[in-house]
Amino acid sequence: MVTTSQIRALVQSVPANKTLGLEVLQTDDGFAQVAVTVPTAMTGVTGSLHTGGLVDIVDAAGLAAILSTCPKATPARNVVPTGAAAVFDFLAPAHGRLIGSCSLSEATRTTLRQFWFEQVHHVKIMAFAAVSDTTGEEVCRASFGWSLHRDLARSAARELHVV
Repeated sequence: MVTTSQIRALVQSVPANKTLGLEVLQTDDGFAQVAVTVPTAMTGVTGSLHTGGLVDIVDAAGLAAILSTCPKATPARNVVPTGAAAVFDFLAPAHGRLIGSCSLSEATRTTLRQFWFEQVHHVKIMAFAAVSDTTGEEVCRASFGWSLHRDLARSAARELHVV
C-alpha cells in the first residue's frame, strides 16, 4: 500500500506546492491533511492568502486523499490526474497556519479501487475539502471534480522498453 511518506514526496515536489511551503501531514485510505503557513509572497491586497493559494491547498489535499486509496506502492505510474471542475466558498480571510483536509466518500473510494486494480482506465470523481485556520475557523470549503486516466501509450512504451 502507498505510504504517507511516498505521497508526501510526490505532492510536496509539485512546484506550486513548493512555492507555498505546503506539507502533507497525514494520509489514510481516502483521507488527507495538508498544511501551509501563509507566505508573505502569496498574500493578496488584504494581507491574507490569495485565493489561488487556497485553491492549491484544496488541490493538494484532494490529490493526497486520492493517492492514499491506492493499494500499490507506486500510485502515480502512468496515471494522469487532472482537475475537471470546482466550486469554492471563500468564507473568511486566511492568515497564519492553515490546515486543508479532504475525506473521500465510500462510493468514491470504491470507484478508485476499480481504477487502481485496472478494472477501468478512466474515472471521474468528486472530492470535498475544507481549509481551516489554527482557531478551527473554516476559511474555505470546496467541491473539486477530478478526472483520472491511465496513459496507455506511455505504459505500452515503457513495457516495450523493459522487455
